[in-house]
Amino acid sequence: MLIAMLFVLIHWPYWQWSGGFQVMVVRDSVSILILALLLGYLVKITNSLWPSVVVHMMNNVLSSFLQV
Repeated sequence: MLIAMLFVLIHWPYWQWSGGFQVMVVRDSVSILILALLLGYLVKITNSLWPSVVVHMMNNVLSSFLQV
């Protein structure tokens, strides 16, 4: 859980730089926390970091296509 929280916090400087602390930061923080917990679980069940890296990359590509 601590690593997932750190994963969320590492995204905050970009959000601060790109538009300040807004309501969307809370929403995005929750979604990134859920993703981080899932990625951590994936590392635990596969004993490898690579599946989580691939899922993270897929998430970034998918989210870039879905942005309005």
